[in-house]
Amino acid sequence: MKKSRGFTLLELIVTVAIAGILFGYAIPSMNTSIENSKVSSNAELVIGAFRYARNEAINRRVQVTVKKITDVHEWEVVIASGDDAGEQLKKFSPPSSGIVIKTDIGSSGITFEGTGYRVLPATANTLKVCGVNDTGRVITISVSGSASMEKASC
Repeated sequence: MKKSRGFTLLELIVTVAIAGILFGYAIPSMNTSIENSKVSSNAELVIGAFRYARNEAINRRVQVTVKKITDVHEWEVVIASGDDAGEQLKKFSPPSSGIVIKTDIGSSGITFEGTGYRVLPATANTLKVCGVNDTGRVITISVSGSASMEKASC
């Protein structure tokens, strides 16, 4: 009697069908993971800019402002007082398509004192960084000037 080697056609078809079913379940969750990653990285960019502005205010001992400069979600960090008032320190915009930033921050932006605290009178402000699948992050800039982030739906 001869020993057979290899797979039969039926075994190969069953294996491919099972692999197809598994990939069918894996791809949607992979898309969700990619979307969450895009939202998270853009939120980190925004919160990083606020932390940068606060640190620059402390290091330079001047007022530094973070404000929106256009309707396409471009933001800038500028020196607001002292000899270098008006100097742009940083300009940024979320690089990923499908990302929207919703905020209650007015056109004057958020200004940090040379001590790191916000210019008074100040209230806590929030920014929502939203993706296409209702995934999002909420960034809160407290009255004291600290920035925090948490998951949220948009």
